[in-house]
Amino acid sequence: MSAILHAGIDNILWLQEFQTPGSYALWTIFTNFGGTYYLYMVPALLWVVDYRLGLRVLLMLTATLIVNSILKELFAQPRPFEFDPRVVSDGEIGYGLPSGHAQLAVLFWGVLADWVDRKPFWIFALAMMFLMGMSRMILGVHFPTDVFAGWLLGGLMLWAYRRYRAGFEARLAQLDSPRLSLEILMAAGASFFLVWMAGTDLAPLGAGAAGMILGVGFGAAAGTRFLSFQGHGPWWQRILRCCLGLMVLLFFLAMISGAGIPEGGLGALVLAGELALIGGWLTLGGPWLFEMLSLSRQSEAA
Repeated sequence: MSAILHAGIDNILWLQEFQTPGSYALWTIFTNFGGTYYLYMVPALLWVVDYRLGLRVLLMLTATLIVNSILKELFAQPRPFEFDPRVVSDGEIGYGLPSGHAQLAVLFWGVLADWVDRKPFWIFALAMMFLMGMSRMILGVHFPTDVFAGWLLGGLMLWAYRRYRAGFEARLAQLDSPRLSLEILMAAGASFFLVWMAGTDLAPLGAGAAGMILGVGFGAAAGTRFLSFQGHGPWWQRILRCCLGLMVLLFFLAMISGAGIPEGGLGALVLAGELALIGGWLTLGGPWLFEMLSLSRQSEAA
């Protein structure tokens, strides 16, 4: 394995030879599409484009994040800048294999392209997957093997989603079923237990994803039972919903950031609870507010 990592370092150093401050800034933008930009893209899918599409994407992203965090702990592979000080990097926490950004990019853009179902968008989606992975190597936070593993794992999960999509969407159509709500609770609990058993620094990350699944699942179950929100309507309603929903979401995130995350296992519990709150806002709180403000009723009649 050491020989493979050394070969990866050579590739990263070769890629970094061609970079300038401007190109680094551009690659940072691409890498943010696999990280912080999900904060805006996923709510936009839920509240602006199509509620059920956003729900599918959100559930897939959180599920794969749990898988990724567990695999990172099992492999415990260092980052390139930790392995070789010649690698230029701003750093990144946690282990490297597999790349979460590469894995999430395949799922996010793959599910979206599957929904759009147009060849030009598939080409665009594949380009985003490739650029996301390249950005992680050029920024010195992942080995090529990390990125390839992330692409492979994301591809396998995307294949499974497309293979069993009909059954998956049939289950989503039954979100008002108490039995399905119980299944979601059990899945989130099992995910949290696996991450908790890892007992490492990244455990809170996976626990947060389990909390997100819990909040998203029960928020969606309640939302489909008591609300009629679909995410459609005239453009002005969509823009207002997105702006208002993001304002509240950013307020929640600011409160979470200000409170801080405790160390150790308590941090995992706190983060799981906070992400459950965020998931509930995305799937239930926001749609409920939009209906209360008549920002969706007119759209349903349109």
